Amino acid sequence: MKHFGIFTATLICTVLLLASCTSAHHKAGASSSTTSSIKTSRALQNPVERIVPANMQGNWYAVMDDGSSIKLTFTPSTMTASGADGGTAIFHKTGSNPSQVPAPVQKKWVRGTMTTIRHIRYLNMHAWDQTTGPGSFYGVTTEAYNGQPTTVLVEGQGTTAQTAILYYRTAAQARQMRGVTVDADSRLNYQN
Repeated sequence: MKHFGIFTATLICTVLLLASCTSAHHKAGASSSTTSSIKTSRALQNPVERIVPANMQGNWYAVMDDGSSIKLTFTPSTMTASGADGGTAIFHKTGSNPSQVPAPVQKKWVRGTMTTIRHIRYLNMHAWDQTTGPGSFYGVTTEAYNGQPTTVLVEGQGTTAQTAILYYRTAAQARQMRGVTVDADSRLNYQN
């Protein structure tokens, strides 16, 4: 199962892009790098959508069946994922103009909406230029495990937000919960 398909550029690419704009400005003078600097400046100034709920912000961890681990970090307006398909997604407001920013930065743009499915409030993410498909869903809920409440971040896929991955607040808890199914009331609707 492929995860994080909407991340088409990595964080390293953005860092390199910003560094090359700064380097070009110093080497070539203002005339040749002014356009790049202006585009980079606009990329940083475009209105971001502060859509990520407070209970979702921070670090989340999962351990996959093959033993690999994933770390997600949410801020009010970004999601960063580790791993081979990782990168940073930046939520932008509808009406923003991605044509004013460099292509590597533009590829990080996503749209987000909030929706409720099976009593879980999900952040539904779509690539900025995605016109079909349901996107990815991320929602925080509490499930019982060994009689104790356990906070989980659910990654849902498909039109019904079927649970693909559960994330936990610590890497140790993610390792402990690897392969464990938590779902006291069938809200998670696991993928087969």
